[in-house]
Amino acid sequence: MRTIAADSRSEGTSFFASRLRRAIPDPTLQLARQKATAMKLPRWTLVLPLLLAPLAFAAPELTPATQKARGLVPAETGPVFEGRSVDGDMQAAIDDALHQMEQFTAQTGADLQMRWEIERIHGIRGGIVGSQEIRVQVRMLR
Repeated sequence: MRTIAADSRSEGTSFFASRLRRAIPDPTLQLARQKATAMKLPRWTLVLPLLLAPLAFAAPELTPATQKARGLVPAETGPVFEGRSVDGDMQAAIDDALHQMEQFTAQTGADLQMRWEIERIHGIRGGIVGSQEIRVQVRMLR
């Protein structure tokens, strides 16, 4: 631990006072030394973020095939088919829409496979006649 060194001739103090100052450590000087020791970092830790910052903005562009494989591009969509059921049976409405889709594709065989998703479900219920109509819109995916 270092102490403050004072030259008695330059400050005009006695020899005893200068020796006393040398024996008593200065708390401000100690605190400054502790902070300087704690702040000593290798130079590369300060420069490295500055060198790597431009790389954060230079992300590689994804090819369409990569985007499609990762699910970033929505599947190509086809026409929308609407199925209807007047007795409130949702499965019958979906089957009606899928039957229309099969007729649209005009493909037959045991290996017929179609991809689809439900676009919208809506209906009417109640009234004087007691309606229970359900309509399901199905979108064909390619």
